[in-house]
Amino acid sequence: MLALGPSQCYRKLWNLFDDFFPGKEVLDLRGEVPHITFEETEDAYLFRAEMPGVPKDKLEISVKERIATVKTKEEAEEKDESGKVRKRSYRQYSAVFSIPGNFKAEGMKAESVDGILTMTFPKAEEAKPRQITVQ
Repeated sequence: MLALGPSQCYRKLWNLFDDFFPGKEVLDLRGEVPHITFEETEDAYLFRAEMPGVPKDKLEISVKERIATVKTKEEAEEKDESGKVRKRSYRQYSAVFSIPGNFKAEGMKAESVDGILTMTFPKAEEAKPRQITVQ
């Protein structure tokens, strides 16, 4: 038995649509989820998300309590010589994740370099590891 994930099923369904209506790309609603990695250092929680081709000004990052959300969406239209819309496309990335411990809100930062978004959440003092002396 062959098991397919949700994105594979969607692609197969979309390909069926493309086969049935060849050359009739009307609207592309394929949403994608970026690949996100997590790393915990002694001083911070780091999240990296692959966001290829997404300009910095199109990224939306929000944090409420310990839940972070990263979103972006793009809409594009291609027109032929007469000005009629030939193709519309819509691309959306979205990810919601939980920050595992307490962090300092004033030290949060995000930067995007070569399609990799890095978000840094500095640990609050109570979340940092400490040495306990045995007496």
